[in-house]
Amino acid sequence: MAPGPTSSLCNEGSTFPPSARSLITAATRELDRLQLLLAQIKMVEVERDTLLDAERAATPAAMVLDIKGIGSEFAAVLWLEGLFRHFDNR
Repeated sequence: MAPGPTSSLCNEGSTFPPSARSLITAATRELDRLQLLLAQIKMVEVERDTLLDAERAATPAAMVLDIKGIGSEFAAVLWLEGLFRHFDNR
């Protein structure tokens, strides 16, 4: 069985110093956090796309998405933050 990335053995068979092991452990934790973050971003994008697909008929959000040069992210933000609200002072 080959040693894993957090194994205490170097290629030559000697052991890593404790400071190197802590750096490897920290880097592994950071990579795990990034993978979790990417999975969460993917879930949010799927929910956003579902929201836009549900309103795809003839709603203003779908019309904003049909404008050339406006992507789904900007259309969702524009619709949810700007066009959806009613401003009584204007």
